Amino acid sequence: MIVLARPSRADLDELVHQTHSFLWWYADLTTQSGDALVLIWSVGLPFLPTRADQRSAGPRAALSLALYREGRPDFFLLQDYGAANHSIDLGSGPLGDGQLGATVIRSRASSGVIELGVRLDESIPSSRRRLTGSLSLSGPEYATQEDSGAAPHLWTPRVVHGEARAELVLGQERVELHGAGYFDSNFGRTPLQSQQIARWLWGRVAFPDRTFAYYRTEGSEGRVETRIISQGAEDAGNVCSGDLRMARLQRSVFGLQAPRQVAFRAGGRTVSLELCPPVDDGPFYQRFLVHGRDQGGRTGRGVAEVVLPGRLDVPWQRPFLRMRTHVVGGPNSIWLPLFSGARRGRVGRMLGLEAR
Repeated sequence: MIVLARPSRADLDELVHQTHSFLWWYADLTTQSGDALVLIWSVGLPFLPTRADQRSAGPRAALSLALYREGRPDFFLLQDYGAANHSIDLGSGPLGDGQLGATVIRSRASSGVIELGVRLDESIPSSRRRLTGSLSLSGPEYATQEDSGAAPHLWTPRVVHGEARAELVLGQERVELHGAGYFDSNFGRTPLQSQQIARWLWGRVAFPDRTFAYYRTEGSEGRVETRIISQGAEDAGNVCSGDLRMARLQRSVFGLQAPRQVAFRAGGRTVSLELCPPVDDGPFYQRFLVHGRDQGGRTGRGVAEVVLPGRLDVPWQRPFLRMRTHVVGGPNSIWLPLFSGARRGRVGRMLGLEAR
């Protein structure tokens, strides 16, 4: 179903123009206190509304940023750049280098270390203010083999055990975060909802000395595959055998079922995760902040998600997805200000009453 590997240079060039392909890059930062930042940039992101109507990944680029503080969403922005005013220059390398509007993404891989730098400059719907700032992330490069070209979906970890720092200006507020960083990417040759994946569970938890990440896929015919990986501060990472033990399954109001406890054994270490109440909850996607603990009493922080690909782009969902998606320079839902920008002040932005 999902293969742990990296695409070749030629495959990446082909994916940009291939019908129904997708490419997304994901970076997150979690602090010791439990705050978190998630940044995703993409071409052909399958989670956008009416993605199935697009002919190829290339014409549609997007960027999303979510900030979580004190265990709840504090800022959210999903920018759909469509066919205008964007570029993702894959010729600069496979790490998602490029530019979306005024936001610039640059990376460098040298001597087994990856450094990622993002300079943010994004409009906020119905606001005179902008999201500006930066995210920097660095760590040992996770070693993956190159795919032969046959896999429909690749998961490519880039930095599993890294360090990250973010400085954001959200209107008139300045936010600084420092903590564990994680960076990966996903590439697909066929539409996500046609890959025979009924559900996937992904998560990562960072301890001071090592970070663990898992990716469990459940096929529509009952097949289950699990990859558990880990990386320390000075190694290229490894793949661990084993499976997830899941407990306290809960069903959301949309019918999506997810565990609130996950445990696994990897590299001689037993890791238990507690998934907090979802910070993003929808009909096909849930995101959680994570508290981790191992048998030695060490504690860690992380992020987890559950996805049901078969529910993507269902017609009745599209109006609700448009409420959260800012089409830059295009038509948007009148309800968009209620779902975009800082949590505080959304009603004022909706009514056009934002303070100067």
